[in-house]
Amino acid sequence: MPNLLALLRQRPGYTLTRLLWVLFNIISGAALGWLICYGLLNLDGWPVWAGTVLAGAAIGGLWVWQWSVDLRSQADQARRVKLGLVGFMLAAVLVIGGYSLWSLYRIGRILPNTASYAGNFERLWGAMKAAYPYFDEKGVDWAAVREHYAPLVAQVKSDEEYYALVDEILRGLQDGHTRLSVNAPAGEWCCFAVAEEIEGRAVITSSGPEARQAGLIPGTILLSVDGRPVEDLVAEQEERVIVSTPWQRRYLAFFRLLSLPADRMTAEVSFLAAEGEVVSVLLQREEDSSGRQTAQLDSTPLIRGERLPSGAGLIRIPTFSSSTGHDLVAEFDLALDSLMDAPGIILDLRGNSGGSTFISDRIAGRFFDQVVEYGYEVYPLRLPMRGYRSRGTYIVQPRGNTYHGPVILLTDPANFSTAENFIAALVDSGRAGTVGQVTGGGSGNPVSFDLPGGAQARFSTGAFHRLNGALIEGQGIEPDFPVLRTIQDVIDGRDTVLETAQEVLLSGRE
Repeated sequence: MPNLLALLRQRPGYTLTRLLWVLFNIISGAALGWLICYGLLNLDGWPVWAGTVLAGAAIGGLWVWQWSVDLRSQADQARRVKLGLVGFMLAAVLVIGGYSLWSLYRIGRILPNTASYAGNFERLWGAMKAAYPYFDEKGVDWAAVREHYAPLVAQVKSDEEYYALVDEILRGLQDGHTRLSVNAPAGEWCCFAVAEEIEGRAVITSSGPEARQAGLIPGTILLSVDGRPVEDLVAEQEERVIVSTPWQRRYLAFFRLLSLPADRMTAEVSFLAAEGEVVSVLLQREEDSSGRQTAQLDSTPLIRGERLPSGAGLIRIPTFSSSTGHDLVAEFDLALDSLMDAPGIILDLRGNSGGSTFISDRIAGRFFDQVVEYGYEVYPLRLPMRGYRSRGTYIVQPRGNTYHGPVILLTDPANFSTAENFIAALVDSGRAGTVGQVTGGGSGNPVSFDLPGGAQARFSTGAFHRLNGALIEGQGIEPDFPVLRTIQDVIDGRDTVLETAQEVLLSGRE
């Protein structure tokens, strides 16, 4: 050893270069160890870090040994060791890089897709065969789909004809995350008023200024729009809506009765007035009327809290979307901090259709003192953006000042995707109870596949399971205390879901 140290002191430039090379290989070896432990072996926690450190130390140690052999002028042995190490690292890079490119190609994320409709269809079919997780649950024979549609695709002459076939295929999966996405010049404006199915009728539950001025107030029974009976419009909407469960399909069909294309300004509506009289009015929106997306850019917080007369705290969380322009986590923290002394908290999630788990998990973190695992996702195809894992674990990390009081969640069929992850996290951990209606039942972690002409096919790639193994896709989450509003409740302005939640919360029945 003294001789070796003397040699190093005599060659400082050589020594610095070799030290940097060894450091580089320690980092590379650690990355390889992490990839194997976390990705290929699906390990979590300390085994991942142990494997990472050991791999880095092993690769670094081998290079130090090769260095020492070289310094002792054992040239042949040093050359063999060096070639072996370089060959091993190069092989690892080629294998990992090759698999990454292959998997990304399979799902259509790299290399241009062919402009041939038949070729594009074959690649889309293969991508979904490799990555789509719900064929068995949905009872779909994917090979039979190819056999049926390939001859039809071979006959199409335009983008529109091809899109129609792809849309038909994706709709057949009845998966809210799997759909055709076409760049349309005009979107949908929402809306004069919102209707819900209550006691079998289309009942207005909230209305905008134009509708209120025309007499279309909460509790009003909607009969027709533009001369078409509500029953026909609901049936038409049910055909158009892409969701994962029949109950969410029907919920959204009613919700959209008074939503118009963005380029339309009027709607002729007939409704049943409180006196039993049928009234027809022409609703007209102003040129600068804004839909929900524009309203989201307002400076008013989306997440707001209040103290109810019962003393309970109420926080409304309409979305977990990162595209709202709002710091939702900061808004939630501000709302919760003002209610920390409340005897219980009600989180109103009604209408929340999801967003980002990076936001929802951080919000959930305010209700836990320790790390909580609340589910796992299974991936048929290992992808580099998911660390090459076949299974991913969902956890909530504690964050900030923890609220320890009882919690109730208000749910409805609009809850979907990330919103259901949030509900699962609090419910399955025993941290919260639920009041309202069954959730929408959709989970998928989708990716997009490019089609000729600029459209995209979006499809699920991950099957989320709750801790007991149950899927959310196609099943939803049943409330602990189901509540259905009546028409008279809406007329009287009573929120019986919120009332029930307060009773449950303050009686300790959650």
